Amino acid sequence: MRLPERHVRALAGFAVLTLAGCGVMAHPLGQPGSAGNSTPDASMANAYLASGSNWVNYIQWNSTGTGSLTDDTITGTAPDEQVSSDQTPITAYVNGSEVTFSGLNPENGTLADGTLTLQVLAPDGTLDTDTFDPAAQGQFNTSVAQLQAQVQSDNGAAVQASASASQAASVGQAQQSLANDVPTLVSDTATLNGDTSLGRAITAMKTDYQAEQAGYGTEQSDSCSDDQVNTDADTVNSGADTVNSDLDTEEADVTTLQDGGIQSVTTDLASVQTDLSTLQGLGATPGTSSSAAVTAGNKALTSAGNAISWANGQANTINGNAQQLATTAQNYASSHCGG
Repeated sequence: MRLPERHVRALAGFAVLTLAGCGVMAHPLGQPGSAGNSTPDASMANAYLASGSNWVNYIQWNSTGTGSLTDDTITGTAPDEQVSSDQTPITAYVNGSEVTFSGLNPENGTLADGTLTLQVLAPDGTLDTDTFDPAAQGQFNTSVAQLQAQVQSDNGAAVQASASASQAASVGQAQQSLANDVPTLVSDTATLNGDTSLGRAITAMKTDYQAEQAGYGTEQSDSCSDDQVNTDADTVNSGADTVNSDLDTEEADVTTLQDGGIQSVTTDLASVQTDLSTLQGLGATPGTSSSAAVTAGNKALTSAGNAISWANGQANTINGNAQQLATTAQNYASSHCGG
């Protein structure tokens, strides 16, 4: 019966009521009335329909006055709305234009000109009226179908609104992630481009190798007195050890570069690509320009890779020459001064 506060059903076993002030019990619709009481013609409609934005009420009874009030009401909140149905047994008693229903509270109504007006409880506790018009069961079913359609529309709109809100949140998150990742890529690219550790390592190897070469030159100019040539050979050999240590430093610098700057830029590029793919999947245009940063990042990776290849080649060549020179210095000392 509409919303719960609109109608309050009587307790089970509601007693048959007499009409106030009439002094005579009313009779069910279709039964003969006592003298002085008027009963609507049995041919009149005995099914009435009233509806609102979220409810449909249908009252019907037979010739003996026995019937029911069917109440279909939209309950819940979208997207979980549904049509709840309930049915209350009633007995209709008619006295002229006045109608009393056992099973309802309030129970009084008016039947005139083919229209049933029923008193109901308003939300504030006052009495209100609902107007019921004659209606066949098919009209009631149509009204209920309209309620079902309303529920489906409300639930669908709520689901769509929720999906739109979720997508908007996802787009916002992806846009923010892109706005953060692009500057990080730019910064890490600058750091990678500014890394000169490999160049310094190769310069150190060249310097130490040159010192070793100078030592070998000194060895060749010394005489064998006081075993100076052998001492110079040891100096050359020590220089070779220094160059070999420089090689270890260069290899450590390569590892640091790979695990640090190169890995950072690689991760940054992957993050930016993920952001762009996410936005594309959401049908959103990126709010932060990334093409220049991506191009610079890839170029920095290529340069870093080339730098590693060059440094490794230089380091291995210099170290090889240094070790060979140490062997040459020892052979010179042995052959020139007899060991």
